Amino acid sequence: MNILKFNDIERRIIEVLLDVPELSTKEIRQRMAAPVMAVSTISLALRLMENRLILNHRKTPEGYLYYVTFTRKDLMIRDIENICNKYFSGNVNEMIEFILSIKNVFKDKLLENTNTVASK
Repeated sequence: MNILKFNDIERRIIEVLLDVPELSTKEIRQRMAAPVMAVSTISLALRLMENRLILNHRKTPEGYLYYVTFTRKDLMIRDIENICNKYFSGNVNEMIEFILSIKNVFKDKLLENTNTVASK
């Protein structure tokens, strides 16, 4: 997968297309969170994303429908790999140990908050 990194516009387009598999440029624009972008800006981003193999399209009588070339799971794996490489120098065991060590911290904070709310 030739994804590299996503800029803000690309990330917003991907989030829309992961929720609804095939959309036109106009539909993508309507579903994107604020701030609203010009159709030409979105069209350019879609073409550039196709060049990078992030998206593809199929032609219909009404126009083009765009879709991502990977799944949400693929995106999550890529993000986890980036975190592992950035913060743990690619050492998966070190990252897992860290996650397991903080797991109880989150559980303790959740219990603490629950007890605080219950005592009020």
